Amino acid sequence: MRSFGAILLGTLLALAIGLIVFPGIVGPLFSVLLSPELAERMAFPAGALVFGLSFYFGGMIASYKAPHRRRMHGVAVALISFATAVVVNFGVFLTIETQNDPISNFRTMGGILSTAALFGVSLCAAYIGARRGESLYAYNQSFIKRGQRVKAPKSQSGRKPR
Repeated sequence: MRSFGAILLGTLLALAIGLIVFPGIVGPLFSVLLSPELAERMAFPAGALVFGLSFYFGGMIASYKAPHRRRMHGVAVALISFATAVVVNFGVFLTIETQNDPISNFRTMGGILSTAALFGVSLCAAYIGARRGESLYAYNQSFIKRGQRVKAPKSQSGRKPR
């Protein structure tokens, strides 16, 4: 259950960062500072950067909170996020009468390449974040153990207990 909670927390953090940063910060800056043509060309690299940052932090928190196999939990954030997006798109398509095709992006080579690039960026960022979360957890555990050793009571004879 803790594994599921760690992955869910990482996925929600990645989603929150993506939803706050891209439309709230990057989008308005692009519209104010850049011409519409340049802003349109820069949308994909900026989106990839936001995806990378959000999955970096999502992978880090999932890795830190996971009970074991920390790197796997961090990378699972990106995998589960992309799988959830596909399931939600098909679910909306099947339940609501719409004219939109959920896989219309995959009908062109450019759509396939851009989706693959975003997936690759997300996986790499989640893996790097998972490694960072694993190292933070190890550092914090060594710090906690060191603090517990200092607080350990000494015996009456002045020697350390065995």
